[in-house]
Amino acid sequence: MASVDLVDICKKFGPVVSVDKQSLSVKDGEFMVFLGPSGCGKTTTMRMIAGLVEPTEGSVLIGGQDVTYDQPRERDVAMVFQNYGLYPHMTVADNIAYPLKVRGVAKADRDRQVREVAAKVELAPLLDRRLEFNPIRAWNMVFMPYCTGDVHTGNAVTTYVDPLGKEPDLEFHHAGHANNQAAIAWMREQFPTIDRLFVTGCSAGGAGTLANYYFLRTGLEPQRGYMLDDSGPIFPDSVNSKPLHDQIRSAWDIDSILETVPAFAELGEDFGLINEMVADTFPDDRLATTFFRRDYDFSRYSYERFFPGITKDEIHEKWWADTQNLMAQYETRDNLAYFIPYWRYANHSHCSIILTWDGTEIEEAGGIDMGGFIDILLDDSQALQSF
Repeated sequence: MASVDLVDICKKFGPVVSVDKQSLSVKDGEFMVFLGPSGCGKTTTMRMIAGLVEPTEGSVLIGGQDVTYDQPRERDVAMVFQNYGLYPHMTVADNIAYPLKVRGVAKADRDRQVREVAAKVELAPLLDRRLEFNPIRAWNMVFMPYCTGDVHTGNAVTTYVDPLGKEPDLEFHHAGHANNQAAIAWMREQFPTIDRLFVTGCSAGGAGTLANYYFLRTGLEPQRGYMLDDSGPIFPDSVNSKPLHDQIRSAWDIDSILETVPAFAELGEDFGLINEMVADTFPDDRLATTFFRRDYDFSRYSYERFFPGITKDEIHEKWWADTQNLMAQYETRDNLAYFIPYWRYANHSHCSIILTWDGTEIEEAGGIDMGGFIDILLDDSQALQSF
């Protein structure tokens, strides 16, 4: 990061003054927003900072250095455009890597940086759909954005009060279930006939994959269904996870959703029964979960706020106890399988498939890695196996 200073910056387009004697300072690490009506000069100002437009008068300083007339590539500044600009003949990976290529970054280093960036924004499955080992390279893809689980599961309007009394009340609409149903209706129009449906997501999106699989499966009516919950496990019969489940049930009014599916009535007592209920409702579908035994992201979310003072080792103990319950549950159904590697250096051992789509390159018993597990999951000719 670096400070940004504009000193009496001005931009004229002929007789039109787009930016008139603007001065401001943005401190290192500060978050700055330009707000104003269309045509007031917001975009022009940002383009002058980025070096895409040369100011008529004034100076642009970045990190205390005058860069007013430096080329964009010399400023080490990134700009995301309102209307995206991509090279249509390039893959996603090639588009991301192109600025690095122009700078002369070695290919091996470019590839590494592209994978890391794609992992952070969850674009890994789309980096290069032409790769022969990508098992869904020819499939249509629909992405559902999420931040927390209420985006795809909630069904309540809740008012949150600042316990310190300093901030005004916040009314939050946990309307994820209605949003999800609307998305399903849209997909039904776009894809009236579906041969194979593969539902997946990671972290909260993994939990959402499992929580919404019934609604996606019945709403879209594919010939065959497949599911992979990546690192958002819903553990059964869990004393450890019950506080989290109870809070979600209350805050998002989950009961109102469960009432729409009579078969799910028992989930009010044990959310983790959803694994076997979905498996029994769709006995011919192939359903799986994956996460790391040493996950230190979703595991913290599951326990930390409900067990004050809990240590990292104690979090992992609870996670492993819950994992063993889930493994035992999965082993009672032929159409359920799990892939649970031990540890990975990146991302707190969270999310199995975000680094590259073809796998984590971490092998489990039998020489199977994540890519091999997905191959088995999507291959109807093979029996599901857990690792």
